[in-house]
Amino acid sequence: MEAVLKSKYPPNHYTASETIYVNSERPDKLFFNQISYLPALKSVIEKSYVASAIIVSRNVPIKINNETLFIPIELKDIIGQIEEAKEILQYDFDWDDEGALATDEHTFGKAASFVKDYALHIFKIYSAILPPPYIDILRDGSVTVHWETANASFLIIFKKENNELAYYYAERKDSKVPFKSAIELGKPVDKFLSLWMKSNLV
Repeated sequence: MEAVLKSKYPPNHYTASETIYVNSERPDKLFFNQISYLPALKSVIEKSYVASAIIVSRNVPIKINNETLFIPIELKDIIGQIEEAKEILQYDFDWDDEGALATDEHTFGKAASFVKDYALHIFKIYSAILPPPYIDILRDGSVTVHWETANASFLIIFKKENNELAYYYAERKDSKVPFKSAIELGKPVDKFLSLWMKSNLV
């Protein structure tokens, strides 16, 4: 959802390098609209107008751990998957009729933050977009994040208790040689893991 700016003058939109410049204060709109159609003046107009423009980022909001974050719109599918997965927070004790435990917002937040952090890192560093993962709940209240692609599979588990580590299992389907490791929660993105995810899940 893009931001909407209100003013007494209807905004004009000009797209340059994926950024939207919104004119919200210039009264001489008619004259500007007329000359903006002239190709020879287009670059001059945009350069002079940037200085007084209000820049609206192409971001969409998502709420994780009671904090609203703004994520590039290119990752909207990732955001949609996180929002959809919040359904598991509604699961009460015995949700499987066999005594399964409920999860909580803290545990879900750890999983959602991992997805957000690695998707953002891969997007910014490698200009690549991770596909949305499958986020689910285990019987002990843990939350899992699972990617399954034609090339590889990746599963990471976030325990309900205050565990400083989240363990993951990764496998490339062409080699059939899996590896297991863990990340420290609350630490910066693991560069080795992010590179593996970019190379095998994108």
